[in-house]
Amino acid sequence: MKISDEVAKEVLRSWPMTLHSFFKSGTNNRWIRAHPKIGDVPGPTIKKTGSNLFKTTPDGMWINVRSQSEIDVIAVEACGTIQNLRDKRDRFNPSTQARVVSIQKDWLGQVVYPKEITARKVHEFMGDAFASSSDFDRWPENVEIPIGHMRALFILSDSDYQRWKQQRILEAHEYLMPASPFTTNFYHSKKMKTFIANLIPESHYFDEV
Repeated sequence: MKISDEVAKEVLRSWPMTLHSFFKSGTNNRWIRAHPKIGDVPGPTIKKTGSNLFKTTPDGMWINVRSQSEIDVIAVEACGTIQNLRDKRDRFNPSTQARVVSIQKDWLGQVVYPKEITARKVHEFMGDAFASSSDFDRWPENVEIPIGHMRALFILSDSDYQRWKQQRILEAHEYLMPASPFTTNFYHSKKMKTFIANLIPESHYFDEV
């Protein structure tokens, strides 16, 4: 079974807009979906510092804005072929040039309506980054925030997944899953939630509580 970008985006739209339930940020912030796009304003993009020529817009992307100088990113990409996987891996591989997330202030200021909590402006989900409305007012019209933590989940056809799994050649920030279980219902399974919970920075640490 293969999965297209559009099908993947449809599945990702069924996931909660904010993933605080198992993307525990360790702060007052919530992970919020940047892609598939919410609202009418173009969503955040990933790019290299100083470059506007090449920007990455993943099929799925959740962000946790910790401050104006640090952001965490979890990207989800559907890959129809092995070559497509190779191409998409390059977008997230470690580089000598820093990567940033470019965010429009209008995107942060738009009101969104998550099913799981009360409607509010995007920046109001980011409590530690915006202690007050005046903090938000002082932000520039477009801000580029250095990425502190990056994880990428790639979805492959079932056959390509098995081929790649046998090679065991993933980087530390990369995760793979086959296409067949990637459905709106699978998101609700305990196995999927446990798997996704491994993508956040806090998963590197052992806490007794």
